[in-house]
Amino acid sequence: MANDDQIILPKISCTSTRCEEDLHCFRPKKGKLKIEDYQGGKCQACDADVVDWNKVYNRDLNDTDTLFAALRKEYIRHLFWTIKLDQKVSWRKFQKGREQMQKDIYKRLQSSISDSGRESIWDGRQTPMTPKNIIYCAQHATATCCRKCIRYWHNIPYDRDLTENELQYLTGLVMRYVDIRLFESPPAGTQLILSFS
Repeated sequence: MANDDQIILPKISCTSTRCEEDLHCFRPKKGKLKIEDYQGGKCQACDADVVDWNKVYNRDLNDTDTLFAALRKEYIRHLFWTIKLDQKVSWRKFQKGREQMQKDIYKRLQSSISDSGRESIWDGRQTPMTPKNIIYCAQHATATCCRKCIRYWHNIPYDRDLTENELQYLTGLVMRYVDIRLFESPPAGTQLILSFS
């Protein structure tokens, strides 16, 4: 049995699906579209049309529930919404205070995803897939992990740098994930591991 220091992710990629469990992949198939045309759509495996992309693309931090419900329908995102987090690492990060956590998130996003996707040879690989860092988990869960995911989930152009408003919006999404996972009622199926005693 794995302890918190040995949390193992199942074998998964950005295109993995479990359609029979209503967990899909909405990322466009490689080679089918130009990157500029990346748009969310039907599941690439089963053609399920279960996301209202017009609502998702609103980019409204006051309505993250709609976005987060849609994100949870994609298998890779669902995994990071429900995975057991590393208790020690997550809590230590948050002990610095919410304001410092938000600054750390902003700095991480600025350094990893603010540049144009065309300028990064690492796009799609810059955010490790590990439960050892709550910010990385949050980036995968909120589709703020790379510019391709940002393009098809948030409708932000791939071929230019993020604006300050876009960077603030994406930081807000990551911070909202942290708030939900550490302090609010987690979604069904989530393994909550933090103890406040």
